[in-house]
Amino acid sequence: MKPFAAPPHAESPGSAAHNHNRQAAGPAMLAQPVWRQHLLRVDAVSRTVLPWLQALALLAARLFLLSVFFRAGLSKLQDWDSTLFLFQEEYHVPLLPPALAAIMGTAGELGLSALL
Repeated sequence: MKPFAAPPHAESPGSAAHNHNRQAAGPAMLAQPVWRQHLLRVDAVSRTVLPWLQALALLAARLFLLSVFFRAGLSKLQDWDSTLFLFQEEYHVPLLPPALAAIMGTAGELGLSALL
């Protein structure tokens, strides 16, 4: 069995076709101003880096909001009497008894914050 050989029309690094294509692309690249070449490089880098930075920023914002709501729920659990007082006197939730509204609010802050 013969080893695999590239077809004669393939552009190996030393072939005439490869050198011709390289020479044809060379002047076109040199015709661009240096600032444009740098701008194209920055554009290529930004297209790969910015989505990752955006994802990290969104994750950081979600984690920050999670900590805010979770700590608010924990503070309501630590002093349940003042939580009930606030729901009876301050928050006036319509159609719900204050104790049920306090339980639902605290459970929402503790449980639903993980969905952020």
